[in-house]
Amino acid sequence: MVPICVNTADTGITLSNVAQTICIWDARCFDDDGAFGRMPDGWYKEQYPFVDYVILMTFTGGKGYNEWYRFDETGTPHCDFSTPLRILKNVLRQGVRPVIVIGNVPYALSDQSKIEADDYGWGNRLPPQDYQEYFCYISRFARMIADHFPAEEYRKWQFRIGTEPDNFHWWIGTEEEYYKLYDYSVAALQKELGAEYLDVSLGNLENYMKWPDMLAHCVNGKNSYTGEIGTQVNRFSISHYQLGAESLPYWKFPRILSETLQRVKEYPQLGITKVNVGEGQFLSDGMSPPHRLSNAQDGTEYGASWMAEMYHACCVNGCEYFANWAYHCDFWLTDQPMLKVPAYHVAQMIKNMSGCSNVAVTSGEAEKKGNTIGAIASVDPLKKHLQVMVYNHNLERENIAEDLEICISVDSPTDNVSVKAWLVDENHSNFFRKWLKDSVHIKRNESSADFDTLGSLVDTEVAKLLEGDDLEFWTAQKQKYAQLDGLEEIPLSFSIKDHVIRIPYTLSGHGVLFLSVTN
Repeated sequence: MVPICVNTADTGITLSNVAQTICIWDARCFDDDGAFGRMPDGWYKEQYPFVDYVILMTFTGGKGYNEWYRFDETGTPHCDFSTPLRILKNVLRQGVRPVIVIGNVPYALSDQSKIEADDYGWGNRLPPQDYQEYFCYISRFARMIADHFPAEEYRKWQFRIGTEPDNFHWWIGTEEEYYKLYDYSVAALQKELGAEYLDVSLGNLENYMKWPDMLAHCVNGKNSYTGEIGTQVNRFSISHYQLGAESLPYWKFPRILSETLQRVKEYPQLGITKVNVGEGQFLSDGMSPPHRLSNAQDGTEYGASWMAEMYHACCVNGCEYFANWAYHCDFWLTDQPMLKVPAYHVAQMIKNMSGCSNVAVTSGEAEKKGNTIGAIASVDPLKKHLQVMVYNHNLERENIAEDLEICISVDSPTDNVSVKAWLVDENHSNFFRKWLKDSVHIKRNESSADFDTLGSLVDTEVAKLLEGDDLEFWTAQKQKYAQLDGLEEIPLSFSIKDHVIRIPYTLSGHGVLFLSVTN
């Protein structure tokens, strides 16, 4: 049996909500007629109670459909921020706040003779042709924010300059040109919003080891706009994707976070104490043949145990958040039931544990090949409520159970405690397995992507993979599945003696067990 020991007398840091942020690829979903923007006040927060911030990707241009800077037929430039203003108002109305990604340059501000679309269609990869004009554009954008929102509100927003600048699908300028873009962008934001309360981040690195001079530029590099030394930066961000079972095994992620945080600590004058994962998930379903997941989420229990590992690593390695992409099937079809995938329950558990003290946990090595057993625990300030999350993940998709012996040392004057348990696995809190059985006769549509092929059986964007009668069948099943997507409580056998709870438990492959102990 694999021992897991929880000692409530040994507490550490206060846990933060590492599930607090989600990525939004197309911010138009928050426009008045968008999937989220058209919904009643607070609807989005009700669907995602653990989300506090939405990352609005490529928000200030460079995608074609969001060109707020244009030239008219006479060659006169015009800025129209009516659409982003509506979007930002709706973001707040829905109960969350924005992380605004700027720095993808509007096409009209780049050298038209060099404009090209990258193979992935992610947007304009070029720097501005005239940096001063770009500065004026971002200044106008920031002025729009200052004119329409209270300072006490927008001072709680975050800004990020670009996305994965070390990835040529996002940026084909040089590293030095990116630093120049960063300097001009930050200067424009400072001019209109004030530097004192500005919360700004460098672009999230695709490879955390690249561009080693990134932070050095902000500390002792010459600012391209001001001519002075240094540029404001408040956060440091990376991406973290797993492309398949052979790529980026779990044990590498804590090391990546640790080394990234160490990189930040080399510049204490910046005052950055945590890093974040600005976007991440696993992209390939790991099946044979492999398929790409369209919005980087798995609808089965595999997604839950993987997410539990990621969140666990974030909690204990100084990572502020891990920004995921999806927690519901067909999340944009808001006129239909919003079906929670198993990973949703892991995010909600992390939210429940936030604000509580981390409790010391020691875990033995998994006995079955390929499995990783891990656990994280928290206790409230009064030490009346202990929460524990235990997971069993395997990079392969095979479900291999593990026998556990969970021992919890309770900080209580008596042995009178209540223990409740909830489970996510193949057969619990998991409507998607029912869908896979119901749809065994249905072939998913396949299409080309940046790698592999879209059309995975476990993709959460089900509606995009079906058509005709098959799509109607899926839509008709949603009401039934909505009765099966909740977190399922299970009976649990345990003993307690001398303030030690002992729980023998067989945790199924890719299972996540949630425990609540109160006294």
